Amino acid sequence: VLDSEQHTVTLTASQVHSAYEIEDAIIRATERGSRPGIVILDGRDGSFVYTGDDRSLNIFVSNLTLVGVNQAKIEKCGDGLFFDDFPLQNIRVEGIEFVCTGHGVWTGSAFNKVTLRNNIFRTGLVAINMGGESRDWLIEQNLIVTYANGIEITGANKIVITNNYISGWVGILLRHCSEFQISKNIIQGNLWGVQLVQDSSKNWVQKNLVHYERYSGIILVEGVKENQILSNTVSCPPCRPCPGHRGR
Repeated sequence: VLDSEQHTVTLTASQVHSAYEIEDAIIRATERGSRPGIVILDGRDGSFVYTGDDRSLNIFVSNLTLVGVNQAKIEKCGDGLFFDDFPLQNIRVEGIEFVCTGHGVWTGSAFNKVTLRNNIFRTGLVAINMGGESRDWLIEQNLIVTYANGIEITGANKIVITNNYISGWVGILLRHCSEFQISKNIIQGNLWGVQLVQDSSKNWVQKNLVHYERYSGIILVEGVKENQILSNTVSCPPCRPCPGHRGR
């Protein structure tokens, strides 16, 4: 259903057999990227189950809002959101559950002003995997459960990660990242809760509740600098002492 005045397309489960139908709705809502558009996934008729060949939803236009209502859920996806290699910005994804064999979100280039809010990512690979010099993302109030790392980011700056529940092999892993604000998350990591490596600098890790199974709650390896690690609560298995954080 297209609301031409609001540039909004609404889809229900019976209208979606693969990512192709959602991508077509994005084209219609944004008029091929020439205007802001909204695509609504309405879960009133049940889950959106991919049965076709295209199982990864490509994001290829700026000024896009993709929102789920009535407990919208996408099942049997490969990658939930795959950002194409274009200079995109002003993208909001909110209120959708992704159950994927691959990543929940994958980017390989620079994308600015992206909001991921109130989504659920249940994935086989890294739930939110960002590469490239992206900036000004807000990752807020998401539920992330994965067999791999929860959030893994390389080369980005000025990202806010707050009020999420994250469970993974490593909860949050940053490489070459700066000016992040990681606050008020509940993080369960099999190895580490938060890991800062490879010259990550000037990041704030504050007021998180971190539980780890093996090594430490928060680790800073040699070469990272000027990070602020403040007021976090760290817990570990009852059979071992909790070092809290390691490194410098």
